[in-house]
Amino acid sequence: MITFNIFKKKKGIYWTRTLIFYTILVPSLAVFLVRKEMDFDTNIIDDILICLIVGSLIYAFIVGSVGLVRYEPIKGRLEGFMVLNLNTIHIDYKVYHLNDIKKIEIFNGDYKGSLNVRSSGSIEPIISQGVENEIIITMNSGEVEKHFFQLQNENDLSKAEKELINYHLKGKIHFLHLIDILNITDYNKIQQFKKEISYMS
Repeated sequence: MITFNIFKKKKGIYWTRTLIFYTILVPSLAVFLVRKEMDFDTNIIDDILICLIVGSLIYAFIVGSVGLVRYEPIKGRLEGFMVLNLNTIHIDYKVYHLNDIKKIEIFNGDYKGSLNVRSSGSIEPIISQGVENEIIITMNSGEVEKHFFQLQNENDLSKAEKELINYHLKGKIHFLHLIDILNITDYNKIQQFKKEISYMS
């Protein structure tokens, strides 16, 4: 029985450090430039705007620098477990029987401690919490279930190799997708793995 934490994303707007920064900087800068363009007399409003602009830039520099060595915030909550068994998958309180499943897709490129690439203009922390992994289960009925889960280590899913191979042998996971999940990239290892599972079928 292989268990992973389920990640439930927060709905709506999440106030990230980057969003806070631009929420302060952009309006302050816009008002300041408009006042200058319209040639308003300099007064305390301009002083406040300058303080906000400079303060937000200092905030961005400090937060952006600290973020190079900090974990990103979890934008949601870790709640419940995903359990991979040979003939069932338990996600939270729901049980998916393999016979009722048409296709299983797993995207597991994220793990705790991996480094994220910052998008342009972002000041967010770059160390991942490992929660951007997804399992997509397509039922025979056509219903599609999607869930996110956390990986503590890069190759944690290899602990469920026996279960994943069984899913493949039952026609639920394509072979090319299986070796991608298990991070088998070497050609010779792929051929050896293919021979091993052929004896199981």
